[in-house]
Amino acid sequence: MSACGIRPHRASIIVTGFVVVALALACTCRVPAGMAPSATPYPTYTPYDTYTPVPTLAPPTDLPPTGTPPPSATQPPPPTKTRTPTPTVTPWAVVLTLFIPILPTNDLVLEDVFLSTHGEVIARVANQPAGGFNGSVTYQVFADGVLVATRSEGIPHGSQAFWSGYTVVGQQTIRVALDSGGAYWEANEGNNERTKTCNAASTSCW
Repeated sequence: MSACGIRPHRASIIVTGFVVVALALACTCRVPAGMAPSATPYPTYTPYDTYTPVPTLAPPTDLPPTGTPPPSATQPPPPTKTRTPTPTVTPWAVVLTLFIPILPTNDLVLEDVFLSTHGEVIARVANQPAGGFNGSVTYQVFADGVLVATRSEGIPHGSQAFWSGYTVVGQQTIRVALDSGGAYWEANEGNNERTKTCNAASTSCW
């Protein structure tokens, strides 16, 4: 053992290791043949404030206004589709109904005017056809041109005698007007009045 306390063979191993590392570094740093060493072995970076700014592009001025579709020079407009309506045939009944008013078929008829055994004026009224009208009807009694009675009676289903409540005095001209207010649209308005001469003594009218 040496004075340093290190064995000779271990010291030689350490020296050999240093030599190998030195040779490896020398081989790595050698410049290839025919190539001059670079004056600046490391790249030089330009500071940030020395870069040239990117120019700002101005917006185009040849674009169409906003909301206006670009013109189309090559594409023709699509053809317009037309639909032929289906002809309709109007029934003749509808045509006649539009131009010819529907005439009423119901009628109130003042069939007769006569006296009771006590000389009271009686009017016989018919509803044609039977049951054609419903409700009530007003009639008036005139004696020698003077209105003497106004009565309202229910319309009969068929024919019925109405007692007016007026009694003839002596001999008078009696006129009875049925539906004098024109409340009903009838097939014949000319059969709603009758005028007769009535005699109280004989209780007859002619």
